Amino acid sequence: MMQALHTLYVIIAELFIAELTFPFITVVIAYVLGKEKLVSRYFPERDFDFACIITAYKNVGIAGPLVESLLRQTHGNFTIYLVADDCPDFDFGVHDERFLLLRPETPLRLKIKSIIHATRHFRREHEYIVVFDADNLAHPKFLAEINRYANADYRCIQGQRTAKNLDTTFAALDSLGEHYKNYTERYVPHMLGCSAVISGSGMATETGLYKAYLDSPEIAQGKEKGKKMLQEDKILQNFVLRKDKKIAYARQAIVYDEKVDTGEAVETQRSRWLYSYFQNLPNATDLIWLGVTRFSFNQL
Repeated sequence: MMQALHTLYVIIAELFIAELTFPFITVVIAYVLGKEKLVSRYFPERDFDFACIITAYKNVGIAGPLVESLLRQTHGNFTIYLVADDCPDFDFGVHDERFLLLRPETPLRLKIKSIIHATRHFRREHEYIVVFDADNLAHPKFLAEINRYANADYRCIQGQRTAKNLDTTFAALDSLGEHYKNYTERYVPHMLGCSAVISGSGMATETGLYKAYLDSPEIAQGKEKGKKMLQEDKILQNFVLRKDKKIAYARQAIVYDEKVDTGEAVETQRSRWLYSYFQNLPNATDLIWLGVTRFSFNQL
């Protein structure tokens, strides 16, 4: 009995040690051996056509600065689709052929449903879909940087989310956590030739791949579960990795993200995230198994 307990203790202790040292080990390896493969497969380079989807719920006015920042992009081949779900009338005063405001007839009340609504109203068949939250801001060169990675044949690209607000202690701490995740969970895996972790916004996905994800059973089930669905960014990450495609990290493609600024907001946000992490455990276990059996370091 004592021997069995000792063995169990050693296994648990080793798992904790592995979890705590894993970021340090990967950072060291990436520093010594890591390199970014960003060789264009097109000559001359292509100007890809982007569909920029913004989802707003109840308050479409907060998307105004984001729309303006997208209209000022140095890369000009794009269309903005702003989905105003259950929002009062609001006049942006924008008269630009690259901007389309969509108002669903019945409330959707789910981000993934707003994204699907936007794809059904595309003016043309875009090559990449980029998803934003309504309170984001895009750096003027955001799409130009994403375009560089698209030219290197990456079909899923995560931009760098940077804090838009640092005026409270909670916002500063939230930003610090994002900075850590950007480096250890996005930049380092990318430099090691693997996939970066997807965020909830600021990511671009090749249209065919993204529409296949929207048509997947996981999304169909999620729409039925509503707010209890696995977060759509995790579903997308799982979907891309099951196909063993690499998720690139475009470190210079900066999107400014609104950080939580109160204790109540932190509690709500982190509770939702933790719930999603536990929901995703079976998928993570499945990807580990696929990585081992298929000898795929990317999936592992």
